[in-house]
Amino acid sequence: MVIQQTDQVIRENGLAARCSTVAGNFFEGIPAGGDAYLLKYILHDWNDFEAIHILQNCARVMQSGSKVLVFDAVIPPGNAWHPGKQTDVTMLVATKGRERTEEDFRHFFSEAGLRFNKITPTTLDEISIIEAEK
Repeated sequence: MVIQQTDQVIRENGLAARCSTVAGNFFEGIPAGGDAYLLKYILHDWNDFEAIHILQNCARVMQSGSKVLVFDAVIPPGNAWHPGKQTDVTMLVATKGRERTEEDFRHFFSEAGLRFNKITPTTLDEISIIEAEK
């Protein structure tokens, strides 16, 4: 269902020559040859081992210069309130995942064989774009 809806949006916006969709399971394999791999609200669903495994599967098929863009909360240091900390509690209760710190993401990328590039905050406090490269 998601693939069909996405394909329709791609066609309606004249992007069919530039985009394609592929169904799959990121624990089993990732389609090769992409310029960028976008993981939105994915890693926070999984424990550390599984999150690293997903990134390793991405790294395995990426070409030099390809990027992984992770859209997730980045928990700041300290005890000040942050919306990601509330989501962290939800993730702990509802899934086996959690929200992570910048240090966690740096570690994950390193373990996966990727180079951490940067974190770009968005206008939504609870989500940043964490970028790594092959």
